[in-house]
Amino acid sequence: MYMFTTLLFAFVFILSSVSMYAQPINETEQNENLINLIGNYRISYLYNGFDEEWSPSNKRIFTYKENMKALEFVHQTSSTDGWRNYLKYVYAYNNNDSIESLTEMEANLNDFYNFRMTSYSYDEMGNVTERINKNWYSDSWVNFGRSSYKYNSARNITESVYQNRAGDNWVNVQKSVFSYLHDTLIAEQSVYNWSDSVWTNSFKVLLSYDNNGNLIEQRTSTWTDSTWTDNNREKREFDENGHLKEVVYDTWTSDNWVNTGKNVFTINDKDLVVEINNFQWADSIWVPNINVSIEYNENDRQTYSIRKTMNEGLWENNTQSFYQYDNDGWLTEFRKQRWVNGNWANNIMLKYEYIDTDVEEPNKINLAGLTSYPNPFIEQTTLSYLMEKPGYVEAGIYDLKGNFVLLLDKGWKAQGSQNILFDASSLAQGTYICKVQCGKTTISENLLLIK
Repeated sequence: MYMFTTLLFAFVFILSSVSMYAQPINETEQNENLINLIGNYRISYLYNGFDEEWSPSNKRIFTYKENMKALEFVHQTSSTDGWRNYLKYVYAYNNNDSIESLTEMEANLNDFYNFRMTSYSYDEMGNVTERINKNWYSDSWVNFGRSSYKYNSARNITESVYQNRAGDNWVNVQKSVFSYLHDTLIAEQSVYNWSDSVWTNSFKVLLSYDNNGNLIEQRTSTWTDSTWTDNNREKREFDENGHLKEVVYDTWTSDNWVNTGKNVFTINDKDLVVEINNFQWADSIWVPNINVSIEYNENDRQTYSIRKTMNEGLWENNTQSFYQYDNDGWLTEFRKQRWVNGNWANNIMLKYEYIDTDVEEPNKINLAGLTSYPNPFIEQTTLSYLMEKPGYVEAGIYDLKGNFVLLLDKGWKAQGSQNILFDASSLAQGTYICKVQCGKTTISENLLLIK
């Protein structure tokens, strides 16, 4: 699951980050993170708000294998005669339990019919090497798109090529080439278009980091009239603890970088973001634009946020969001309201139902006692943890910003002690976090790599 997610992340991060960050602070208002909830929730309900009332709109249903890998996802919409089918995904896996195909089906008169399928091929390391998209046409699957991937020794993508199907042949469309620092930090992405039987420059993204591996600058350029022209720049500033405290957005105009906006983050003593302020550049000064305040419970889970906008020198309410959790810390309800004519009006609500994996032993925790030795370490360290009962486990390495770095282990584990060898010879010096997850339980350990 992690390799598949990382593959998607590489393109979301590089190709979309500039436009995403240009939308100030919308991350704090994210309604649903489906990727993080896959493998946990069984049913979710989406409601639309009307003043003080809630009207059911959408229903999402997951079914799983014994190891909590998704088998089927059904999306239904509300109608006057109940829930009606709208969309379905069917997941198939290979012998290594990696996703082999994802079939999308659309509903007609409440029955599902084939629509689109994506199939995946892997190398011996579990990296996706090929992704083929197919459409259902005249009772058979017809190829229409193919993506192929190459990787470096750290399992990061170095090249991706997208092709369309033309008759019996695959025709090049676009290629991305990635270069890295220490094989792990993306330093450049160059994108090429296929034209007149050759690859031609299209655009590129350049990234710079500080000594701690924090991304401090991201710049995009396009190929225009046989030369590179700067477009946008994002500059980040971190505090001494590695927390992001400011992001400034610039646009290249004529021969200069011109400020457009910035976000300023306030961190509390528990390393949590409690306030975000967005400013717009106008008349050569920073003008307050948006303010978001965030509250947390005793378990450091977000419980409330309020967003305000500046209007003629005064802060006005815009939206507020509420979060509720079960005893295991999983989100059970998200509720968002908008400020309309001087009052809060319901906007969106999401409710979740989860799979009860602890029916027989409700108080027994899956995992315990994650340790590492040696720590600090030079190239390799051994991670140990205890399985209190059998279960499906995924263990991975993350950086201090929470970004996925590599997969250590996954699979069904028996009750008892477990050991994992972490080889960090291809990683840059610094602090990493090992996370081990089983069901609703996650344990972690900070690791210091010295070179």
